[in-house]
Amino acid sequence: MRSFHSIARPLFRNAPPTTIHRSPFPALTLNPVHSYPFSIRLSSSSTKPFTYAIIHGSVRPNRLGERLVKFLQAEITERGDKALIVEANGIPTLEKKYAEYIAAKEEPPAGLHAIHENLTTADGFVVVTAEYNSTMPPGLTNVMDYFLPEYNRKPALISSYSYGIFGGIRASTAARSFLSNLGLITLPSHFPVPNLGDKVILPNGKLVDKSFKGRVKIVLDELDWVTDAIRSKRERDVKG
Repeated sequence: MRSFHSIARPLFRNAPPTTIHRSPFPALTLNPVHSYPFSIRLSSSSTKPFTYAIIHGSVRPNRLGERLVKFLQAEITERGDKALIVEANGIPTLEKKYAEYIAAKEEPPAGLHAIHENLTTADGFVVVTAEYNSTMPPGLTNVMDYFLPEYNRKPALISSYSYGIFGGIRASTAARSFLSNLGLITLPSHFPVPNLGDKVILPNGKLVDKSFKGRVKIVLDELDWVTDAIRSKRERDVKG
């Protein structure tokens, strides 16, 4: 009987350069972008710059996701946009939604006022998720579940990561339905980062594996395109 590796090896030997050769199923799991029949360049009437909230869902010590968050923050800022960081770390288990605290004139748990302001200000979101037991970490769903109207009809890019070769792809799949139920518009593309560590991104957010530079540009271009379209529609609605 042929071994798994003897079958898988030809798959990544012939993989296109935009995929990550370390995965036995590169085109299926790790190619973050699609080929679009239209240009995702912004028009001259673009409403840039945009404000994006990066939601970081891990609460573990020595979180690998911190380096990915720093990298994404730097990339967004370099494009002339603003990146706000929303941390799940330190947020207690949900008992009541943020809006329920406000309606009852009660003080919500520490940190929720600031998160509410960041989510409300944001034109769009980048949701950074690890993969725990084939799904998202509980810290991510917990912090996001406190809120609802703040997300309404705003775009969200999913960026999943793992220490292994699949880049948190199962968590990314789970995140799509979760974010849609919150009222977010998830992008078709996502930004998976496999083998996250010092050979990919350093703890300070500096990129080591330069192959990710082109990939992140493509998904952030798409995020800008969708954000611009949605914000333009909101502004037209306000003007009546």
